[in-house]
Formats: sequence, structure tokens, C-alpha cells
Amino acid sequence: GLIAFNQPHGTLRCLNCDDVQFKNIRTIGAGPWADGIGLFSSQNITISDSFLRTSDDPFSIYNHRWETWGDSRNIVFKDSSVWADIAHGIFIGLHGNTPDAAYPNPEGIEHVRISNVDILDEDEDETEYEGAMAITAGDHNLVREVVFDDIRVERIGAGETLSAMLA
Repeated sequence: GLIAFNQPHGTLRCLNCDDVQFKNIRTIGAGPWADGIGLFSSQNITISDSFLRTSDDPFSIYNHRWETWGDSRNIVFKDSSVWADIAHGIFIGLHGNTPDAAYPNPEGIEHVRISNVDILDEDEDETEYEGAMAITAGDHNLVREVVFDDIRVERIGAGETLSAMLA
């Protein structure tokens, strides 16, 4: 599989992709905003059997960003381990299309399944970014039908505890 070290601004971005499978990705990134795998307005994506250690979000699903528009749907992330130096191990939402006359309806993130994932050593001090997993339906996103199944969090050194996050 793909092996990447210290990729500036992230390991892999999928922009308006459809019907893609990634397997056995290994990455370690330490630069600022060095995300792992970022999906933007993409659908029918499967990522499995991977190890993502990054300074920022190792796995994220977004919609609108830059010149990328549209929904994200039918996404599977499974049988993997993530380790974020800051931010969240898994982050869904955040970037999307703010409503205006040209785009009055929200973009959707739906039919997402994240299963059999280990989140290693969560240690975030900024209140807005605490938590091992996050769903932020901001920027006029509509997020629905997201399943987290068999997720293990190794340790939370700073930030919210898992029980407080789910309460």
C-alpha cells in the first residue's frame, strides 16, 4: 500500500471522487494542518486496513471546500488505526456550502459507516477541538445516517472524556 511521511497539508485528498477503494495506507505526518485522508464531496469510497498518524485530523469527511461542491455519501472507513497529535481522530462535517441564492439547499453527508477502528492517544487542549470523534454539521451541511461501530479509544490525555462527549 501507499506509505507517506510528513506530507505538507495532508496525505491524501479525494475531491469529487466516486467509486474509489483505498487499502493498506500508512502515513506519519507532523507538519501544521497535516491531515491524513480528507474526503471532499465524494461518494462510494471505502478505506480499510490503514494506519494514519498525523498532526491534525487523520480521517475526515467534508463537503464544499475551495472549488469542490456536492454531497458526500456511501463512505466506509474500517479495520484501521488513527492517531492525531491535535484535533480529532475522526472528523465529519465542518466544511460545507454556506447558503446563498446560487446554493440555497444544504449539502449532505450521509450513509457513513466507521467500524473496527482504534483511536490512539487523544490529547487536545483547545476546547473547540476536543474529542476523539466529532460530527460538526456547520456551514449549511446536513449530516445523517452515520454509524460508529466497534470504535476503541486507547487513552484521552487531555480534552473531553469519551463519556462526557456522548452524554
